[in-house]
Amino acid sequence: MEKKRVEVDRLIKKARSSWWEDGIVELFTGMALIIISALGILSSVSGGSLSYIFSIAWILSLIVFILSGQKIIKFLKRKLVWSRIGYAKPAKERATFKNGKWTIGAFVCMLGSIILYTHPISSLLMSCFVSGIFMSIFEYSGLTRFAIIGLLNLVTGVTLFILGFKVNTGVFINLSVTGILLLLTGIMTWNQFQRRRTVNG
Repeated sequence: MEKKRVEVDRLIKKARSSWWEDGIVELFTGMALIIISALGILSSVSGGSLSYIFSIAWILSLIVFILSGQKIIKFLKRKLVWSRIGYAKPAKERATFKNGKWTIGAFVCMLGSIILYTHPISSLLMSCFVSGIFMSIFEYSGLTRFAIIGLLNLVTGVTLFILGFKVNTGVFINLSVTGILLLLTGIMTWNQFQRRRTVNG
């Protein structure tokens, strides 16, 4: 019975992981994080009117990515993937503490980061938030690369905290590192997806 349940869980995770099998989500999210963090850093280090321009650009890009991110990803998938191999969306799992503990922990860290915003530990808590999100994706999909990104994000956050980086700078550097990692895994995943499609096609 236990063996059968393990096999069912494996098949469920395999179906869920199909959302990330082409690397498009990682490519888009990675580029979005790099752009947002770059604008944030430029806003922090520049002065006068340039700082104001970068701040406005940062706010606008953040709004666009938050409000339109899913729509853009689905558009890219529809044009590049679904039109050729079809579309299958795994059913959502009912939320419980067992399958949502990483997400809960992540948002507790985010709340702590907001409350302690002026304290240097805020950037470390924000790193824990991002790491928790990736661990949640790993638990949901079973894809090891997300656990690795989550751990590397946490290591980066701890390192920046020990080195004494300012809150804003630390958060933006951490996000840029995360964006670069996502971009790299996205490129590798997309290339693998293309090769599999060529062989199977």
